[in-house]
Amino acid sequence: MAGEFGKFIDGKRRGRGPDGGAILLKDIAKAMGATPTYLSDIVKGRRNPPEISMLLKVSVSCKMNLNS
Repeated sequence: MAGEFGKFIDGKRRGRGPDGGAILLKDIAKAMGATPTYLSDIVKGRRNPPEISMLLKVSVSCKMNLNS
């Protein structure tokens, strides 16, 4: 499951940055209150998805809503 979640987050951050590029992992990590390494490990499937409170912060950072 960790790998699938990481692929999902990686796909959602692409094209949502201010210049049309990807939102940087370090920016999402900062919004989560986590380190970029922690988030990178999640994206690469090395760690399980974070708790719901952190997921909400990821969704805001990636400009996602229930329909995204």
